[in-house]
Parts: sequence; structure tokens; C-alpha cells
Amino acid sequence: MGEETPALVKRLVGEEQSAAAISDRLNIDNAHWCQQQERDLGFSRVRLSEERGAPKYPIRLEVEGATIADAGLVSLVRQALDYRKSRGVTIKLPDARLSVYLGDPVYAMRNGVTYTSREPVDAERLMKLERRGIAFERILRAEAAMPA
Repeated sequence: MGEETPALVKRLVGEEQSAAAISDRLNIDNAHWCQQQERDLGFSRVRLSEERGAPKYPIRLEVEGATIADAGLVSLVRQALDYRKSRGVTIKLPDARLSVYLGDPVYAMRNGVTYTSREPVDAERLMKLERRGIAFERILRAEAAMPA
């Protein structure tokens, strides 16, 4: 949310809203979106994180009850990108971290090993993976282990 958001909201709805009120409303919507993902995809917990990271990945999710072997994670990524109108998302899992940016390979880190998809993933490929029930794990290949 930027400085111009209250003025934009006033133009759209005809009422002045404080930045705090707008933020509260957005957080309520985010909470409902996360609860819907938990129900629909069967994850224990989905949370949109406020943690700051690389600008390329403006969406940061924390997901419990999932691994990169879960096909539902592909659906979560696609839906998060649609929901936030973005191209990049990182997901913190109990045992791994996953980064997806449309048009780039998918990256993951698990147990000190870096994984990369051989091909870039765009919106169309993401939808194909989702329709076919293919998990990220099936498109990732080990690249290198981090030194101990």
C-alpha cells in the first residue's frame, strides 16, 4: 500500500479512509484468502507474510503441512500470483524454500541443496502443471550443495 492509496480509495468509493483503516480491511481480506487456501488445498496453515525480501518476489507465503512434493503447492502459487496481480512469490515451507517468478526457472532450497527447474515457468506452464497434478518436485533438479 502506497501513500497514494487513501486518495485512490476516496475516488473509487467516494469516502475518505485512513491508511490504517485500508490496511485493516486488506488484512481481513488476506486472512480470508489464506483460510480459503487452507480449506481448498488441505494445508495446515497458509499465511501471507509481511517479511520484506527481494523486490522481484513481492509475495511471501509461509505454508505449514506442505512440501515441494505436494501438487497443491502449484495451485497455491498460481492463485497467489493471481490474487496479488504479481509475477513473483517465495514460499517458506517447513523443510524448504521455493521461489517462482513467471518467465524464470523455479528455484528451491532444501537441506542445503539448491534445486532449479530446467525450463522457465510462465503462467501457461504453471496452469498445465496444476491441471495435470504435477508437483514442483517433479520439475526440479539438484544444482549444488551449500558447503558445511
